[in-house]
This record gives sequence, C-alpha cells and structure tokens, in this order.
Amino acid sequence: MAEVAEGDGAKVTAEEMVKVATNPLIRWMWKGLGFLFVGLGTIGIYIPGIPTTSFMVLAAVCFAKSDPKMYAWLLRNPLFGHYIRDFIEGKGIPFVSKVFIIGLMWTAISLSIWTITLAGDPGFGQTIVGIVGIAGTWYVGWKIPTAV
Repeated sequence: MAEVAEGDGAKVTAEEMVKVATNPLIRWMWKGLGFLFVGLGTIGIYIPGIPTTSFMVLAAVCFAKSDPKMYAWLLRNPLFGHYIRDFIEGKGIPFVSKVFIIGLMWTAISLSIWTITLAGDPGFGQTIVGIVGIAGTWYVGWKIPTAV
C-alpha cells in the first residue's frame, strides 16, 4: 500500500484518516460492518487460520467512516493497534508476519484442495483455489510493503 499523502506532500497519520459519513443510515451500516469485522478478528485470535489483523484493519476503515471513538480504540489497542496504524500509514507489515500469513494461507489452501478432491471435484475447484492462493501470496508477498 502506498504512502497516503496530502496535496502538499505531507504524510497523513492514521488519526487524520477519519471521514465520518453524514448520512445516519450509511454511518450505521459502516458501524455494523466494523463490529462484524471486530468479531471476526476476535475469533481469529483463538482459531488458527482466521486472520486477526486483516479483519481489524477492515474494522478500522469502517469505524473511520462511522465512529471516531471506536477507530481511536482500535488504534490504541496494545495487541494489534500498531499493526493497523502501520498498514493505514503505508508502512506495511513485518517480514515475519508475512511469512506466517503466507504459511497459514497455504495450509488452508492445501486443506481446501484436499477436501475438494475427496468430495469428487474433477479439478475445477482445486484450480480456482490454487489460483486464488497464488494471487493472495503475490499480494501479501509483493504488493504489501515490508515494515522495517
């Protein structure tokens, strides 16, 4: 993710990304999605293979459009707040996290392909899962910057 910059070239911090929607219905929609993503991210803390930080980043984006207090809470969270801040500010994720993410992704992909094969799929499902896995690996490995 590229660094977010204003027109004058100054870097924008995560706190400056808050742009609350004016329509109350849209605000409630964003807030609901934010809580959904926080819930999924919380489940990911306890169940291996479900991403935590990715869902929390999505929750932060939703709360930036609906509830600045929840957005600030996510950024201040001692467990994953710095990961969210680094991602939003374009600093990326640590190399060790990338390796762990890709390893979990390929574990899930392998199990999915094995399960689809046992279910009797002639090869279409396995191919789609494999292609999506390659695309995900490319995105995490090369498109998301590596934090130093």
